[in-house]
Amino acid sequence: MKTLYQAMSLPVASAILAALAVLVPIVIFLAGRPVKELSFAVVAQSTLVDVTESKLSDFELRFRGEKIRRLDSVTVRLRNSGNLPIEARDFERPIAIDLANNALVLFASVSDSTPANLSPALSTADHQVSIAPLLLNPGDDFSVSLFVEGDPSPVQFNARVSGIRSVVQMSPPSRELMPGVGLIAVSTLAFFVYFYLGGVSAVNFGRGLAGPATVPALDVLVLSLASGVVAATLLVAARHALELSASRFYAVALALPLVCVPVFIVGVRRGRRFASRHQDQARNQMGAPNHGMQTDAQRDARG
Repeated sequence: MKTLYQAMSLPVASAILAALAVLVPIVIFLAGRPVKELSFAVVAQSTLVDVTESKLSDFELRFRGEKIRRLDSVTVRLRNSGNLPIEARDFERPIAIDLANNALVLFASVSDSTPANLSPALSTADHQVSIAPLLLNPGDDFSVSLFVEGDPSPVQFNARVSGIRSVVQMSPPSRELMPGVGLIAVSTLAFFVYFYLGGVSAVNFGRGLAGPATVPALDVLVLSLASGVVAATLLVAARHALELSASRFYAVALALPLVCVPVFIVGVRRGRRFASRHQDQARNQMGAPNHGMQTDAQRDARG
């Protein structure tokens, strides 16, 4: 059996380095470029009590001595989803969570935050919750839990931040998980295709210097590069869907090509088999003597 060193000739090794040198920086550039982004999501909303329903007409609901007819619970999450810090001075005014349908804010509190020492200051006024400007480093987030009277839908988020055109509204995490995982799976498959075809085309171009091309090497190379672009694009989309931090994304972007190196070697070996078959066919067509000569396929079989 041939060793890894024997299987990877100089052109093949150069092709591996070229593949890693071209693809990985593209992925890292697309996701690592400076981006200032603020996002929010309504992660939970439910009606706790509605005394207007006929079966609850005999009940009376009060909050601080005042009658209320419907009690809803809403949880909103705010996140720095970019890779640049958002400083307190970047905010033109306090962040506002606005409720629709004249729903009244009864109570608001910060339910959780990352990091734990993140302490947003809240204030309430009728149909709105205000959040004082604060420092949000990349990946920082916090959730605000509200108890409101009436139907607050749709909940709106209002903020003016330097360098951000508009706040991004995200879907609830439970809905983001499956699409994000699916994007990573398809991206991994595209990486496999990229490296496999890259191995085949590397052998073809390397042998094309000494004889006729074994298969349409340029077509294979174009398909390989297209697969790489698709893989990189899907990986960037998965990062946004799963809200991956920059460090985690870099780890994934570097790990995937390394995992695919064995696939590249398989492509190299398959390309060599294609080359051996082509050389045998060329000799037969030209009527050249073939005695005493071993093809690469034969040497691979014996090795």
